[in-house]
Amino acid sequence: MSRFQLVPCVAIAALSVGFVRPSSAWAADPQPVVPTLTSMAPLGVQPNAEARISLAGTGLADEPQMWTSFPLAKPAEWVRPKEGKPVATQASFAFEPAADVAPGIYGLRVVTRGGVSNVRLLMIDD
Repeated sequence: MSRFQLVPCVAIAALSVGFVRPSSAWAADPQPVVPTLTSMAPLGVQPNAEARISLAGTGLADEPQMWTSFPLAKPAEWVRPKEGKPVATQASFAFEPAADVAPGIYGLRVVTRGGVSNVRLLMIDD
């Protein structure tokens, strides 16, 4: 009888070994950081005109994309730093609000592999 009681325990132990990763493997695979926005400049842009916005925060170096609550004439483009690799605390985007965007205050976020940032408010006014 005791032989049959050990078999399930050994099988469970053998299966659980397959799920254990060495600690060095965890260190090589860091979790993506959720982006946050603390400030931006400028705080307003004109419709139907090319604009560039600089954002400050955290977790912004992981191939960021810009989301807006207003339509764009063309997709926002991340402006990569000219020298070195991207900085996690800064990101810039070139974009153009659509011509028919009504003046007002709209939302802007950054999206990365780590998630979606908090909302910052941007004014569109001619």
